[in-house]
Amino acid sequence: MDGRPATRVGYWMTEKKYRRLHFEKFVTLCRNAGIELIKIDFDQPLEAQGPFSVILHKITDQVAQVKEGHRNLIAVFQSYIDDHPEIIVVDPIDNVMRLLDRRHQYQDVKDCDVIENSCHYFIPSFVELTSSDVDENKRLLQENDVRFPCVCKPSISHLSVSSTDRDEQMAIIFNEERLADVTVPCVAQSFVNHNARLFKIFVIGQKHFVIQRPSIRNFYGRNQETIFFNSNDVSKSNSSSVLNQLDELDLLSHPLIEPDCQKMELFVQGIQKKFGLELLGIDVIIENDTGRYAVIDINAFPGYDGVTEFFDALLQLILEKIVISDNLAAAYNYPKETELWPNFPNSVSKNKKVDDDEGSGARFPQYTDADLSNDSIVSDKLLSSKECSFLPQSTHFFCRPMPEKFSHPALCACYRDLTAPEIVTVSSRDQTAVINHFSLL
Repeated sequence: MDGRPATRVGYWMTEKKYRRLHFEKFVTLCRNAGIELIKIDFDQPLEAQGPFSVILHKITDQVAQVKEGHRNLIAVFQSYIDDHPEIIVVDPIDNVMRLLDRRHQYQDVKDCDVIENSCHYFIPSFVELTSSDVDENKRLLQENDVRFPCVCKPSISHLSVSSTDRDEQMAIIFNEERLADVTVPCVAQSFVNHNARLFKIFVIGQKHFVIQRPSIRNFYGRNQETIFFNSNDVSKSNSSSVLNQLDELDLLSHPLIEPDCQKMELFVQGIQKKFGLELLGIDVIIENDTGRYAVIDINAFPGYDGVTEFFDALLQLILEKIVISDNLAAAYNYPKETELWPNFPNSVSKNKKVDDDEGSGARFPQYTDADLSNDSIVSDKLLSSKECSFLPQSTHFFCRPMPEKFSHPALCACYRDLTAPEIVTVSSRDQTAVINHFSLL
């Protein structure tokens, strides 16, 4: 330690998850790196517990229980984040919430570019069942090409994986006659034979780790009783269950297919881009007959069981986020009268404007309407994260040379070589005003 005050990082998770992760080891690791980990207490004012550079959370453990108090907790948390746009949240609540509803999660996966544009990946056909009417459910399965056997999973994805409550268990339905066993609401998904092997992909920022786990064995016949099970009982690393015991004859007819590292990497990149998450677990199986990769579930901030490098990778991610947070905090502290981006000429009316006051602005006669896209924006101040959230992925700005009094590194990175007015391209990724590069149109 060099005597400087420690950077404060807030975190929230249940005591159960804290113990399961052995999170006290990460607290020590952070302390040695000059980071003070503070557990957030939602029963106390959040302002008094900060300031935080980064907040790490697994708040969905409470959200999934759909209790009024927990919904209020989310509202308090989100309000605090809105008031402090310089704080980096791992992961943004809205992005995490998209995973809670299995039907929406599966639809997002289906619409993902890496699924739509490649023959290597797919999500098994699915449909949500909300009625106990067997005839209605038969119709829905047929219309959505969900075939028997099918797996029925609770519609809310973060329910307990070890519950003995039928409402929170999964079920394998083998025929239409057994549809009466379905507990609704649930998502029914076609079962894919995969030689009883599950590949859990644990993602931490730009790194990912693939851990093999046992899974459900192959099924062929349809004349069977419904099987109720907990995924944890079947897919734990040390699990030994009749459901994950593969018949030796299966391996003769369907040899094991090992995962391809490059395909896995491309797949992870596509899923991570779609959901905008830094910490997630992706459950993947490999279909016996085709060798295709099937997504069967995604979870935010999973348990990372078996990932020995988890804490080191998490610390690296936190350090990267602290740098971004520090840059944003410096940007938001600039004087309001500072003019970074002069207004466009008044004649350029087709372009969006952040400020209502057009002003006379600086004029650049060498640029015409043809030089400016419809996504060009005029602003005479740094943009807030809320404003940036409405920007397209790449936005163009008229920029004048960087004033000497500025030393903000994220801005100087693109302004230092600017000797004449240019049009600068600003990326709105991560909803920040950090400039990645500039280009003359």
